[in-house]
Amino acid sequence: MGDAMNGMNQNENPLAEENSPSEVSALVMHIRCSQLNEDIPLDLLHVNPSLSDEMIRDSVERYLQLASGTLDSCSVERHVNGNMSLLAS
Repeated sequence: MGDAMNGMNQNENPLAEENSPSEVSALVMHIRCSQLNEDIPLDLLHVNPSLSDEMIRDSVERYLQLASGTLDSCSVERHVNGNMSLLAS
């Protein structure tokens, strides 16, 4: 009975790993502005789509250690999949 249970666990493990939360793609900020080409997970930036464009730009500037106002000319786009982009205007 122990072997049957072990066999069942082994068969279930690949499925569990396949559907594990770690394999779900993190939401990302795509930065294509001010000569930057970066993709940064949103959770590292501590931003969400409900924040103002200014707050999002400020957070990216802090994370990338840029001077305040460096990204002021960049526009923020919010995508239906939850990702965001910071693009040259």
